[in-house]
Amino acid sequence: MNLPGEIVRLVSDITDGCLTGANIDRLSVLLEESDSALRYYVEWMDVHANLHYELVLGEIDLLALVPRPRAARPEFSGAAAPEGNWSGQLDRTWRLRQHRQLLLLSGAIAAAFLVCFSAVLIRNNSLPFGEGGYAKSDAGINPLRTFVEEPVAVLASAVDAEWEGAKPPKEGAALGRGTFRLRRGLAQIEFLSGANVIFEGPADFELRDSMSMACKAGRMRAYVPNHAIGFVVETPSRRVVDLGTEFAVSVRGDESEIHVLDGQVRLEGLLDAGVRPCVLKTGEGFRSDRTSGMGETIGSASAFVGREQMARLSHEASALRQAAWDNYHKELAKDPTLLLDYGFEGHEEWDRVVRNDGGPLGEQLVGAIVGCRWTTGRWPWKRALEFKRTSDRIRLNIPGEYESVTFVCWLRIEGLDRWLSSIVLTDGHDLGEPHWQFTETGQLLLGIKATDVSEDYLTPSVLHISDVGRWIQLACVYDGAGGRVTHFVDGQPVASHQIQNKIRLRFGSTQIGNWASEGFKDHSVRTLNGRIDELLLFDRALTEDEVNELYEQGRL
Repeated sequence: MNLPGEIVRLVSDITDGCLTGANIDRLSVLLEESDSALRYYVEWMDVHANLHYELVLGEIDLLALVPRPRAARPEFSGAAAPEGNWSGQLDRTWRLRQHRQLLLLSGAIAAAFLVCFSAVLIRNNSLPFGEGGYAKSDAGINPLRTFVEEPVAVLASAVDAEWEGAKPPKEGAALGRGTFRLRRGLAQIEFLSGANVIFEGPADFELRDSMSMACKAGRMRAYVPNHAIGFVVETPSRRVVDLGTEFAVSVRGDESEIHVLDGQVRLEGLLDAGVRPCVLKTGEGFRSDRTSGMGETIGSASAFVGREQMARLSHEASALRQAAWDNYHKELAKDPTLLLDYGFEGHEEWDRVVRNDGGPLGEQLVGAIVGCRWTTGRWPWKRALEFKRTSDRIRLNIPGEYESVTFVCWLRIEGLDRWLSSIVLTDGHDLGEPHWQFTETGQLLLGIKATDVSEDYLTPSVLHISDVGRWIQLACVYDGAGGRVTHFVDGQPVASHQIQNKIRLRFGSTQIGNWASEGFKDHSVRTLNGRIDELLLFDRALTEDEVNELYEQGRL
């Protein structure tokens, strides 16, 4: 099969670090159109990635580098090799003439390989997990992880917080640059620099980077430790530059106030270049007007929510949330369709079983803990199990066959570091047996063995780096009667699929947070890296409203 010389040239340009924007677009088109070009692309970039890796390890002797002979044609592992004057086309990428060139190229090679591998994933709508083909979502499949912009802060805690926008920030989530509007409640934001800011709603503010922000409206109090000295807060009329302090800002309409609670700050003008900077010290304050830029020194005020008060309010709010969940959970346990109800409450450190709190099967579904350690759940007093080691898991046996089931799980993911991470999986993967898990690209996956291959219902990338370390509710509904599989994140549907081949589900020997990979060689390590503090299994298809209610009752 002919491989266009243009492909060879463009791939070579990548490794030489000279591929232009227009040629990047052209290369993308060629890779979309030709499977043989794509295979060549992958093989060639793999060679260069390995060269970079060996260089870093010191396994390449720079002084001994010589041009490879033209007769040394590379192997392509089944891919169609380029025909024609292939040796001349590849020659310049084999020859590393001098040490400096090689060092410069090595970084570009590594980066290029990551880009190239991403293109491979784009080209293929299914990934080689080794469990069968993928049933595509009606909304389409995006196998690439959606990387968020580099975070500048974390939403450390919130009390009765209500945000504007379709995707409000969640407690524990990383925050990138951008504008946020807090309608009501309190929000404590910890910048990556170490600065700690508490906002009182309503507030309108912008995060710019880890050392600067703007307060456009509302009240805030900032604590800045020594290693974050220089932290900047801009109001509509002044720039506040921290000099090692704790200070507060209030912006109401055209008027801004700055109060120094401890230490000192430097005020700089924004509207009037002629305004000279001044320093405010402990107990001093400053009021200025947006329209004129003029200002006056005033006394300081202390009626701003501080860290100690915020911690107390957050603690009280958590206690109320858990009490409400406890009451709701007791009522939920009476549902006769609730097969499995692991609330993880009422256990001691030495307990090596998980009690089933509801459903008709009761003690029959008590789970055996293997390796996992007890830890803190989504509230300070709630229990959870931690899954870290490759041996950690819960084992149980679920009898019966079911036309429809609903999985619901509250978990805290500590890393997207496995190709597949287990939530609930049967030991094997025989007819009717489900595998519920998620991928390293943040996709939720329900695999059902309905024929001789697995039918895998995969979402787009719905879990992101910003979700690592925060409590999330995941749910999956297999509606055999309605013929659909629907995935949920935090009570909201994220993907829906038509069931390809209906089959009654059965579990038998089952594991939570891990998988016994007997007979399976591909991706056998599927240990969950994280915590679980609630797991429910219903023998019916819950509605969207019911899944959302479970989230609202159990959220932080």
